[in-house]
Amino acid sequence: MDGTATLRMNEFILGAVEHEKFTMHNWHKKQPTPSEPKELTFDIDSKTTEYIQQSEKNFDKLIGDHELEVTLHTIII
Repeated sequence: MDGTATLRMNEFILGAVEHEKFTMHNWHKKQPTPSEPKELTFDIDSKTTEYIQQSEKNFDKLIGDHELEVTLHTIII
């Protein structure tokens, strides 16, 4: 996943807030309380269950094939 787009969005929003170009209308007003969540139930046949299980295996393999390394860059001024 590339974080460039997320970083750019955050920079844009923070810049807008800093220069007072961004307002949060009605932020101080009490928002209505959301209703209680309702459980969704699904009827899943055996073929769909097989697809889900195969997808889980494929996902686990894909993630297992990745390596993560962290590098620290320090700038001394």
